Amino acid sequence: MSRVVVCGSINADLVVKVNSLPQPGETVSGSGFARYPGGKGANQAIAAAKADAHVSMLGAVGADMYGAELATFLAGSGVDTSQLLEREGVPTGTSLIMVEETGENVIVFVAGANATVDDASATALKLHHRDVLLAQLETPMDATLAFFRHGKRAGAIRILNPSPAAELSRELWELTDVLVVNETELAFFTGHALSLETSEPELREARSALAGVGFHGSLIVTLGANGVAGLAGDQFFGIAGHAVRAVDTTGAGDCFVGCLAAQLCEGVELDAALRYANAASALAVQNHGAGASMPTREQAEAFLNN
Repeated sequence: MSRVVVCGSINADLVVKVNSLPQPGETVSGSGFARYPGGKGANQAIAAAKADAHVSMLGAVGADMYGAELATFLAGSGVDTSQLLEREGVPTGTSLIMVEETGENVIVFVAGANATVDDASATALKLHHRDVLLAQLETPMDATLAFFRHGKRAGAIRILNPSPAAELSRELWELTDVLVVNETELAFFTGHALSLETSEPELREARSALAGVGFHGSLIVTLGANGVAGLAGDQFFGIAGHAVRAVDTTGAGDCFVGCLAAQLCEGVELDAALRYANAASALAVQNHGAGASMPTREQAEAFLNN
């Protein structure tokens, strides 16, 4: 049976609610504080598990309170944590997040144990043909390369969500089957800023730029409230967003990526997989806490079909 295998970050998210995000040098009062499970890798693993995929998590936490809590939460969410590493003397990764009333946020990420993920931990699982691999950029690049090389040898589908955006090697671009970025990340990698009404020519121009650095897979661009656009071969996808009241957008992108992976793991066609992931991420922004806000498959399907 195919699995979703995630190699990525596992964090404690420390979230402060504010009326407006502070400017440099400004102090503002917070209206609430909470701690949630997070990290892009963990969020995506939880989203995929709640979408009914079989999910394994590769990553590391510290031998501290946060690490124990996160491992328990992942397992309770249906994620296989048998390969999760506990590092002595290194703190669990942490994200400091400020969320304003509109749902917009700013995030500071402290890697902690995530920085210790290495080639051995990234290739700890035997992979199978049609497994779906997920990676981001909150763990070391060398480990991500090893993970994708391992996946290519096994015939697995490799999805890269290059966030936070950073320069990538040509080999990593070439190893990526599906690239999922938001508008800001796409502009970073290609220099192409998309309009609100993203058109097929715009996306083709952006993918052409990516081909110059070695990427030849499917390009998926999340557009927030405006939905999602994608190119797979010659096929263009433009899917409208859902009108919802956003409470916290922190985990929306991770929800989208995890749900997309879960659908592709089942062999669902890309168009339908994108529609499901788009609906699930619209649900996720209506609750606080990235990992805690991921919808179940039943919730996402009911929302999509209404």
